[in-house]
Amino acid sequence: MKGKKLLSLILAIVMIMSFTIGCSTAELGLYKMINEMKQLTKYEQSGEIEINISVDELATSEMNIGELITMQKIEAFLGENNIAYLSEWDLDEQQGSLILMLKNKDNQETTDFFTLIYNQETIYIDIEQLFSFAQIFMDEETFSEDDMNMVKEIFEGTQYLSIDLKDIEEMLIYDMQDPEQVDVLMKYYDPVKAKTTQKYFDDFIDGLIKNVYDNYSMDIVEGGNNKYTVTFDLEDLAIVLISLIEYSVDNIEELSMYVKDYIDATDDEVINDLSILLEEDPVYLKEQIKGTMDMMVVEVTTNEEMIKEDLREFRAEVAGPEYKDILNNFNTMVAFEKLEDESYQTSLQTSFRYVDQFTQQEMFNVEFKIDQTLVPLQSVTVNVPTDNVMTLEQLRTIIDEIESAQNTEKSLVLTLEQGQAIVDGSPMILDVPPFMRNGRTLVPFRFIGEQLGASIDWNATDRSVSYITQDTEITLYIDSTKAIIDGEEITLDTPPILKDGRTVVPVRFISEALGFSVDWLPDVRQITITGSAGPVNSN
Repeated sequence: MKGKKLLSLILAIVMIMSFTIGCSTAELGLYKMINEMKQLTKYEQSGEIEINISVDELATSEMNIGELITMQKIEAFLGENNIAYLSEWDLDEQQGSLILMLKNKDNQETTDFFTLIYNQETIYIDIEQLFSFAQIFMDEETFSEDDMNMVKEIFEGTQYLSIDLKDIEEMLIYDMQDPEQVDVLMKYYDPVKAKTTQKYFDDFIDGLIKNVYDNYSMDIVEGGNNKYTVTFDLEDLAIVLISLIEYSVDNIEELSMYVKDYIDATDDEVINDLSILLEEDPVYLKEQIKGTMDMMVVEVTTNEEMIKEDLREFRAEVAGPEYKDILNNFNTMVAFEKLEDESYQTSLQTSFRYVDQFTQQEMFNVEFKIDQTLVPLQSVTVNVPTDNVMTLEQLRTIIDEIESAQNTEKSLVLTLEQGQAIVDGSPMILDVPPFMRNGRTLVPFRFIGEQLGASIDWNATDRSVSYITQDTEITLYIDSTKAIIDGEEITLDTPPILKDGRTVVPVRFISEALGFSVDWLPDVRQITITGSAGPVNSN
């Protein structure tokens, strides 16, 4: 690793960690309270999340119909519901549970929509609840009736999906292609080792406060006697960042000495894990870090006045009119309180307004609020499901069988201006009947893709639709004759368009590009598509 790369890493780590420190009376009191909360090993967490979004009509005018419908669904959902949660954890016994609930704002009734149970090395997820909740946001453009029927078939008779640590490890290895790095990450699923790692982090912060930042204050924390508030907007955060850098510059030698001493005292296993994640030789990593800290001292002391001048200019810009209104439109207040019964209450309120600088019209406003209670427990009981449980391995087997069954001869018959297709001899209703445009027949894009064994994707940013199989990837763009097949651009005779709120595409082009044969019977104005539909590409 080059010195500058390691320097950037060290600075980033120190800066992120240092935002948790400050040595005013209130800051130290809050830091102590947070540490008390982190030390709990048996506890109950309960709370409620409220999100309100309002978007001006002008801001929605540039959305396509799909984006607009999704935005309206989200606004309506958040207008009617809060999200409540209840969890219990026993870190010593490696077990716990989490329940997420919809809470109706009018009648305060709650409905569970997500349940997770953790026991030793296995996670259980309530699939029935999850799918019921997901259907709130589903429509034919995102999840067809065929998709839903397939999901029901896969999970018939199943309530819980179980995932163990071995499953997670296999997924990480597949994704990262580096078993050593995965082995390091998997250590943090072990509560004992994770707690040891957390202690290294906490000890590092404690040392920073005592040895380096003992005279530093963020000036955004108020309170005392087990009751504290942190209030800030983006301008305040920028000022905190500037003051933190200024303090670090003034105390760069103390900071460097502390980091080097801490690295020297760090356990070899931690250094070895870090070297694997950084792809470095563990034998030299300690010396590299210490050398980089020495280099940082030289860089900062040599350019101290220039750095401070840049910080003064940055401070002036932040306080100036160009950015002040924007920065002040983001506001956050966090309150912490320890009650007499030894429980802890936390409240977070955040709001963000975007106002057009030219018209001074509010384009959108987001308000976010969380109220949480943390209660120490003497014991935690977790009911581990034993019936109607499907393992991840069983799920993979079922999906493989379905994909294999899909690898069969397919036959589709479409008739112009008729809202019914014949698929493998069975009738199927179409959202939009096939129709002729510029001498080409257009059909609903989701229908033709799914029936021909392709997974489909919609990109709202560039208004593109994609078909993906194991062998082919096709991308088309709404109202454009441009198309891309396996990276090669071609020109269409007729572009995809929106009709009655649905995307339609040229059927012959899609069918033939996916390897199917297309026959046109002009006397009956009928199209017949035949061929072998392979398994859907799941990537």
